[in-house]
Amino acid sequence: MKCVNHPELDAAGICVECRKGLCIECKRELGAKLYCQSCADAYTSDAVKRQTATQHQVDNCDTQPTHNNSEYRRKSTSNILIGLGVAGNIIALFLLYKGLPGVPDEGAEGFIRLLISYAIAIPAILVSFLLLAIGVGMRFTKSTAAVIYGILGLLSGLYSVLAIAFGSMSLAELKKNPSLGSRKKAIASLALGIIGIVAWILGYLFGL
Repeated sequence: MKCVNHPELDAAGICVECRKGLCIECKRELGAKLYCQSCADAYTSDAVKRQTATQHQVDNCDTQPTHNNSEYRRKSTSNILIGLGVAGNIIALFLLYKGLPGVPDEGAEGFIRLLISYAIAIPAILVSFLLLAIGVGMRFTKSTAAVIYGILGLLSGLYSVLAIAFGSMSLAELKKNPSLGSRKKAIASLALGIIGIVAWILGYLFGL
C-alpha cells in the first residue's frame, strides 16, 4: 500500500478512521493510534469540544448550588428579620397602649409603670422598625416594599416615611428600567405614605 499523499512512498501505517495509507511523514499518532492529518484535526477538535462541555458542566455544578444557597440564605434572613420586626412592633404597641401587666394605673406605681412601659416600648419600636425595614427591603422589589411600608404605616408613622422614600426611589428606577417593579405599586405606596403621615399627625393633634 502506498501513501495517500506520496504515491511514490510505501505506507508506514493506516489511518484508523479513513483507512488510508500513510508514510512516516504523513502519519499522526494520537493516543497510540495512527491518523491522517485531516482525521487527526477532527479528532483533536472533537476532544476539545468534549473537554469544554465537561468543564461547563463542572462549572455549573460548582456555581449553581452556591447561587441557590446564597438565595436561600438571603430569603431566610429576610424572613427572620421580618418576623422579629413584626413581633417587636406588636409587643411595643401593647406596652404603649396597655402598659405593664399587673401594675396599677394610678398613683406613683402607675407613673412608674408608664415610664417603664415607654422605656421599653420606644427602643423596641425603633429596633423592630429597623429589622422590618431591612427584611422587607431584602425580600422584595422597591415598589413592593414601598406598598408594604405604606400598609405598615397604620402601625407607625415611621413606616409611612419609608413608604414615601421607597416609592420615590422606585419611580426614579422605573423611568430608567420599567422591569424593576410596578409603577402602580410605587404610586400607591406614595398615597399610602401620605395618608399615613396625615393620619398620625391628626391623631397626635386631636389625641386620637
